[in-house]
Amino acid sequence: MTEEEILNKLFQKWCGNKANSIQKLPLSGSNRAYYRIKHHDKTAIGVINQDKKENIAFLQFTHHFRSKNLQVPEIYAEDLENNCYIQQDLGDETLFS
Repeated sequence: MTEEEILNKLFQKWCGNKANSIQKLPLSGSNRAYYRIKHHDKTAIGVINQDKKENIAFLQFTHHFRSKNLQVPEIYAEDLENNCYIQQDLGDETLFS
């Protein structure tokens, strides 16, 4: 299965519909692959990262920060077996920009 197919399956699990579009985004300071996934008015960022330990740490930190009401993207769904998760889409601005 391709990265796009894996993310589309996870997106469908979260939103109940298959994506209308999946657009790969430029690398942004790490080895993670980012994708903008859309279905009409629903949008999310799909993340593929082969470093399972890094994924676990990122997800744990994110859940903890959100529990403290800190402004971090919401995690919509995760699939650690396939090294991916989908999170809230906050737009086009990156840390580097």
